[in-house]
Amino acid sequence: MIEPPRLRSGRFDILIETEGRLPFPPDLSRLLGLEPGDIIALRPRTGAVQISFYRQILTFPWDGLDPRARRTFALELLSFPLTALDNQGAVAIPQDLLPLPAGSRAVLSVTEMPGSSWPLIEVASAVAVEAKPGASARRGARPT
Repeated sequence: MIEPPRLRSGRFDILIETEGRLPFPPDLSRLLGLEPGDIIALRPRTGAVQISFYRQILTFPWDGLDPRARRTFALELLSFPLTALDNQGAVAIPQDLLPLPAGSRAVLSVTEMPGSSWPLIEVASAVAVEAKPGASARRGARPT
C-alpha cells in the first residue's frame, strides 16, 4: 500500500546544472516516496509551475467518493503536460512552461495543505521569486 507523505512546509534553493532539468531534492523525493519513472504533471502558473504527482491518485482516500469525481480528478491531473522523475532524480521542465537556464537558480516551495495528505509544490526561477516584494531565495538545497 502506498501511504501519503508527511512533511512540513519549506523551500529549496536549487542550482540548475543542465538547462531545463530541475534536480529534485533527494530528501523530498524520499519523503514523498518518489522513484524514477514516477509520472509528474506540470500545471502552468504565472512565473511558476505547480508540480503534482500521479502517485497522489494512488494515495487518495477514494472510499465514499463518487466514481465520477475520481475520474474527473484523474483526467484533470493527466490533462496537464506530463514528465517523469528520471534516474538521476531530476524533472525535465519544458522551456515554454518555465525557462531554467543552466547556471541559474530555481526555488522549489513546499506548502503543507490543511486537510490534504499531499503538499502543494511549486517551482519558480529565482528571477521570478526575487521580483516579488519581500521574497528571497536561500542558498543550498535544504528546506527552510
